[in-house]
Amino acid sequence: MTRLQAYYGGDPDRWLDMPTGLLSAYVSALTSLVAQDCLRETQVIGVGTGTITKQDRNRILRDWSSDAAGPVEKVKPTPDERKALMSAVGIKHG
Repeated sequence: MTRLQAYYGGDPDRWLDMPTGLLSAYVSALTSLVAQDCLRETQVIGVGTGTITKQDRNRILRDWSSDAAGPVEKVKPTPDERKALMSAVGIKHG
């Protein structure tokens, strides 16, 4: 219980009153989440200290930049929006 509270936070009473199925899900996920944190810290140390290859550093930084930017939502413009965009950049349309 203390590891769960230390990792996830929260009030001790909430952990004690939590439904067993939910508590089991938190317990099951904990090992994977801690391992992910360790891998991330390894990357942070490698990038920060320069102990990894330049290629690996660049790949990690690209991944972090992509993660920080979030998902890119692709929106298809309507025909009227497309005409307006084309007009705005000086393209004549029929």
